[in-house]
Amino acid sequence: RFWEAPSGINSRTIRYPDSQVNCLEITPNKQFLAAGGNPQIRLFEINDVTKHNPVLTLEGHTSSVTSLGFQRDVRYLYSGSEDGTVKLWDLRSPTFSRSFDCKAPVNSVALHPNKPEIVSGDSNGSVKVWDLGSSRCINDLIPNYHGGHHPADTATATGNNSSTSDSTRSAHHSTSNSHHTHANPNNTINNHHNININNNHNNNINSNSNNSNNNNNNNKNSSNNKKQRPPQQRVSIQAVDISEDGRTCMAANNHANVYIWDPSNSTSFSPLAKFQAHPTGTYLLKAKISPDGRHLVTTSSDRTARLWNIEREGDGDGGGGVGGGGTEEVREEEHDVVGGSATKNHGNGNNNGMNGGGGGGGNNSVTATATNNNNLDPSSSYHRHIFQPSLSQTLRQHTSWVWDAVFSADSSYLVTASSDHSARLWNLRTGEVVRQYNGHQTTVTCVALNDSST
Repeated sequence: RFWEAPSGINSRTIRYPDSQVNCLEITPNKQFLAAGGNPQIRLFEINDVTKHNPVLTLEGHTSSVTSLGFQRDVRYLYSGSEDGTVKLWDLRSPTFSRSFDCKAPVNSVALHPNKPEIVSGDSNGSVKVWDLGSSRCINDLIPNYHGGHHPADTATATGNNSSTSDSTRSAHHSTSNSHHTHANPNNTINNHHNININNNHNNNINSNSNNSNNNNNNNKNSSNNKKQRPPQQRVSIQAVDISEDGRTCMAANNHANVYIWDPSNSTSFSPLAKFQAHPTGTYLLKAKISPDGRHLVTTSSDRTARLWNIEREGDGDGGGGVGGGGTEEVREEEHDVVGGSATKNHGNGNNNGMNGGGGGGGNNSVTATATNNNNLDPSSSYHRHIFQPSLSQTLRQHTSWVWDAVFSADSSYLVTASSDHSARLWNLRTGEVVRQYNGHQTTVTCVALNDSST
């Protein structure tokens, strides 16, 4: 559905023909909307309301497309899929030009703004950096391993479609194609409700103790055992992102742990911070850095979206901005998970337009689709964090899981999508809901915002 942001009017509805919709992205030139389904990617014209059929269908993935984006000049599109691949698409052709085998279902992809590199996050807990020049994986991080990250074997790109084994994704979508439902003609775009969650908290560390008559040998064995202890259980990476200035890279797993690096050295990221974004027992579903690079939004099964200040020394004066600069602790008692659909919506429906309070002008439209404890290991490189992100505010009005969020171009507004069948537009300077978009019959799992003046 296409919504006029200030008025909340549903101006246009497009029915995705044959599957659920997993992700949305608008081209930088604001001409096309890309929708990732199972397994196709379809592009629709934005400005011509008379055209309801896709102008281009991209085929090559063999399972659900979970994440996609465009190069700045719209020369190519990149995508990640549950088939375990990241693909590049020349938009002059309906088939992919390159494919990178991640060897696990891919949940999120991001393009570096200043380098020919793509970062991917997968359900095997890996954050990979793919060099588009050499078509190789030049960095492979497993951030929840001891030592901050664990380098894995280098992989290469292929031109073949390779489907991975049926691994259960932690959240967002099911890995098995049998869990995906087709579009219901009575609904807008899709009717997908299945959520598979990997609730594996088996992070126990085996400790070995060796008896010896020599105290020095005891100490030596203890030290060796500490260095050789098994790593923690891998946790699915739900989201990756890179700030527009290229100074910050973020990865978040479904246990709500967020990792922040300086990606200046592509083959060896420098850890900056690690924190828990939502209470233990809840699931992080999406995380994204604001266009100005000062804030990070995280969404969760705890029915909230949280705004984090990730500005560090040298980024600016730190004054003003959104959220008032306050801090708030992540409290365990906030753990109140509601799955499926909610029984009632709670939006205030203010008459404030998106332009109120300093928002950008022009033709503002929201596009949404209906689809279905911060403990650091002493040996971890994150223990020497450069800065500590702080919680600016918690957005609470949704009544069920919050699946997606997107910032406005000036970072002053946020649109969220929820299982409560609604999307909401938030003024981040006040923390209030400016507009609520109702009309979907099922879970709203993804959203895109066009707030350009062109």
